Amino acid sequence: MHIEMIKRLNQQITTEKIVCERSSNATNVLEYANSGRFNGKFNDVTIKVNDVSFPAHRMVLSCLCKYFEAMFETEMREKHEDIVHIHGVTPNAMKLILDFLYMGSIEIVKENVYDLLSASNLMQIDEIKTFCLEFLENSLSVDTCLAISYLFRLYGSDHSQEQIKLFIARNIESIIELNDFKNLSKDELHALFKETSQNCTSGGRNCGKRKRESEICETSKCKSYVKWCEHNLANQPDAFGDLLDEIDLELLPRDYLENVLASQPFVQENNKCLRTLLGKMLSQSKKIRLKEVVLSIGGTPTSVKKVFPALDKSIDRSFPALDRTCVGHCCVKMQNYIYVFGGSTSLNNPIQSITNRVHRLNLSEEPLKWEEVAPTKKKRYLAAAAVLSDIIFVVGGRMCGRSSEYYVPGVNKWSTMTAMKVARFGHSLVACKGCRVKYFFIHSC
Repeated sequence: MHIEMIKRLNQQITTEKIVCERSSNATNVLEYANSGRFNGKFNDVTIKVNDVSFPAHRMVLSCLCKYFEAMFETEMREKHEDIVHIHGVTPNAMKLILDFLYMGSIEIVKENVYDLLSASNLMQIDEIKTFCLEFLENSLSVDTCLAISYLFRLYGSDHSQEQIKLFIARNIESIIELNDFKNLSKDELHALFKETSQNCTSGGRNCGKRKRESEICETSKCKSYVKWCEHNLANQPDAFGDLLDEIDLELLPRDYLENVLASQPFVQENNKCLRTLLGKMLSQSKKIRLKEVVLSIGGTPTSVKKVFPALDKSIDRSFPALDRTCVGHCCVKMQNYIYVFGGSTSLNNPIQSITNRVHRLNLSEEPLKWEEVAPTKKKRYLAAAAVLSDIIFVVGGRMCGRSSEYYVPGVNKWSTMTAMKVARFGHSLVACKGCRVKYFFIHSC
């Protein structure tokens, strides 16, 4: 796949060419030796690439290239041969490299950059290698960044790795739509973002600018994993569980965790992912200060009343009535919503009319109106509910025994959690110190 990406670089790179020169001009000796390559003076070795021959001088090659120095000074076979065969290099790349060694100048264009990069890496000519990487860096674009990032990783350069990672992070919305991205293997995807956290999060929590860059990088990584999983879900349905371990969830915004990430099908169907996200959302909880009012909901009639403790009186307000009778139900407030869970729709035969319906009222919208959201997994009567870190927990209830479940609003789905040790109903449930749930029961069945 990488070969295909690299082949397309010729059409995608817009940089015409760069001409790079050694910091000092070629000496008269090198100029004389260079002319000797073509008139046969003092040539003592022939470099052969495929069927193309290049006359040269062992002294010059050894002085200017570690690769040839090791070849001609150690007891290698080539030390004693007049014709030396070089493999893994194209004839054109060899010609340009020899011209550079003798004259100190080389022209890099999009048609030869990959061959020169590969050859200079093999022959340990760091100057040409650096020139090639600079050419690629100047050619960075949405279309080329995946191939260029691969080449930087392949040839071990830290020169512009951070800049490339940041470019990918800032343009990720476009990059993840590329077929090249969707067709990456999981290992290639991991390698693409392996250095992102190291480069972007170093000192990130102590510096505003670095922290913002860290958040950009980590969010882009997560978006990339999600997009890749959407494309590869059929072949690797559990891949996101492994990829999630590589994401620093601390750097992801809470609303992205809840409203985007947690709503993905491959997350909802993976218990490991759900547990990980739930734990992170709990740790990211923001305390919400409640107003000093009490709402009385349900019973008969089904109206909602607002109680002002300071005035010590109950007054009706334009709160809409529920569409059903509610007895033995649970109510909680979370952010700007009031939630009503389960209970019974009958005063006379409550056990026969238990429901699992859930309604909520948005206090920030006008006009106020109740809306129905996902029902609980079990029908619950005389259960208990509490809110911890913007997640709703409901436990126990008549006919429900020891069962418990929780609800994440952004996902609009109830999930089963560990059952209680004993069955309970008519009990209480409170969130204690924002770190764990404790329950206190009145009586148990």
